Amino acid sequence: MSSQFYDYLTKKFVYFFNKHPLVPGDRFLINFDNVDQVKNFYNSLKKEATGNFEYSYGEGFSSFSTFFIKFGDVELIVADSSVTSDFLVTLRNNVSKLEGDWENKALLIISEDVKDSINEGMVSLQEEGYPFSLNYISENLMKDINKSNLSTYDRDVLNVFLNNDDTDSLYKSTLWDFEEVLSIIVKEKIDPEDYKGLDMFYDSSLDKISNSTSRKNRIKKNRDLFLQIDDMVNFEDFDSKIEKKFDKKGIKELHKEEGWKTADYKVLNQSMEEYKNRTGKLSYLGSSVSENLIYWEKPEKDTIAGRRKRHIIIFNTENHNQVSIKFNFDKKLNRTFLSKSSKNDATTSSNTLTFNIDCNKDSPTFKRFIYEHENVVKNRFIFNICVLNIPPNILSGIQHNFNIRAREKQILINQEDGFLKLGDGDSEIVIA
Repeated sequence: MSSQFYDYLTKKFVYFFNKHPLVPGDRFLINFDNVDQVKNFYNSLKKEATGNFEYSYGEGFSSFSTFFIKFGDVELIVADSSVTSDFLVTLRNNVSKLEGDWENKALLIISEDVKDSINEGMVSLQEEGYPFSLNYISENLMKDINKSNLSTYDRDVLNVFLNNDDTDSLYKSTLWDFEEVLSIIVKEKIDPEDYKGLDMFYDSSLDKISNSTSRKNRIKKNRDLFLQIDDMVNFEDFDSKIEKKFDKKGIKELHKEEGWKTADYKVLNQSMEEYKNRTGKLSYLGSSVSENLIYWEKPEKDTIAGRRKRHIIIFNTENHNQVSIKFNFDKKLNRTFLSKSSKNDATTSSNTLTFNIDCNKDSPTFKRFIYEHENVVKNRFIFNICVLNIPPNILSGIQHNFNIRAREKQILINQEDGFLKLGDGDSEIVIA
């Protein structure tokens, strides 16, 4: 957790006990989840120290040293779990005696240990009516935001975050769920990296919107989109889902090396608008090969994205110098949407895309062609093709379970179990 969070707690702590005077013998406790939280709050409170406190509890033992904060005539001694639980119990018992070193003293124990031996007879600062109760914190949040030096834009971001129903239910669970907002109030600005903690994308255009209502509406849309993407991330078909909302720029922004949560909402919003204004889905209708050659064609996977990746083996049994394959679609095509490496061998005519492949007579020919209609990722088709100068019956065993790796010049056989037969008649090879 950030230091600003603990500084906020310290500020509220000091303000509360200046308004509600301590009584000698008061004993308070705050339980944290781990040692680091204990140390952080202890160090933050130490900035408000009025003096040091030392207590020697017996011959042969080292003395206990800490600090105290003076409220009125009462010195509040602060102890943490860097000492044993038994010693914390000793401190708790001694402060109630109000004698010697403990005259006009009160005690605060900060601990991650919730043992009953420590808690007994202590008042938790997280109880109703005390400075770290959920109600006390939440009731003061809006006041603190409005009194702070936060910009109008940053205040709107926090207001939208705090006024969401799912945020309200979240904040009824634990004090630590306030960390992001409280840290921002203390440092009085929202940095780009803070937005993901508020379930939003950083928006580099937010300060250009002067109308408050428009600005808040944009912030709400930002947060809604963030939560939608967050839901999508854990699904295998994440890429196919975002292809239905964004153009290429938006998809690239969500795949940033730093992670999708660091995306700029300005880029994502523009990407969604561009996507809406472009053509709809391009549908693949089928293919044909010249010279009536036999060919096998299959999708990479039986998913939306997988069906746009085609794997094709053409059997050039007559050793043609060139073979052509045509792909038919439901919309008029434009060769400007072919990849640079595909343009030399391709032509478009109305709804048909034709690839002309020069064949090697003595070895397989591998080709990879890409067409991305309107530069929209959901309309990106990849054709991996292998031309073989052999009859199809030699490879009949792989007809339904192959993929072509054109760039590696490989035919990948997807055989998990059972037997695979290659060849024909006397030349059969059986692979288990």
